[in-house]
Amino acid sequence: MDILTLEIFDVTVSQALLKVRGAIEQHPTMPLRILVDSDEMVRSNLERFLERQGRPATTKAMGDHWQLDVAGGIAPQETFSALKPVAPVPVATKPVLLLRSAFAPGDRALGRQLLLGVLSALETGTPWILLAHDAL
Repeated sequence: MDILTLEIFDVTVSQALLKVRGAIEQHPTMPLRILVDSDEMVRSNLERFLERQGRPATTKAMGDHWQLDVAGGIAPQETFSALKPVAPVPVATKPVLLLRSAFAPGDRALGRQLLLGVLSALETGTPWILLAHDAL
């Protein structure tokens, strides 16, 4: 059985995590053997990352470095869900554009009431609601 060995020395935590994540993505079913420096921060972060991925590691002290043995993962299976038919948008319904001039400047409560009133009065199939407020 093949084991993918990663030697991760003199790197930051983020670099180590990126290397391990890349190896898992490229070889999801292969067991891993990860060799890291004696840096506790890198080792502990790798252990937590692997646990979150569902692949906990067995850690061994190997003199001046650590060895993390990770079991192989399960091959990802493609699942297809049944597609539900989407109801077509009625052609007669038009988009709605709300401009800043429709709201009372400076009165937030009144503007919010106006906006909620407009939204509640819209037809169910309205395809777009555009808000134009100071060119945003």
